Amino acid sequence: MNNHHITKGEKRESKRRKRRKMAVSGTGVRNLQNILRKRSEKIRKQEEEEKRTSD
Repeated sequence: MNNHHITKGEKRESKRRKRRKMAVSGTGVRNLQNILRKRSEKIRKQEEEEKRTSD
């Protein structure tokens, strides 16, 4: 059995660490989505220009 008793402070710290990890991953996902959106917009603009020049 585990003889080490977890104190309230330790519980708080672990919760804080978990939240921090989630927040970091959340911002990372947001940045990735921004990059993907910009790439797709750029491709869309290029396709529109190609259509205009071919007409």
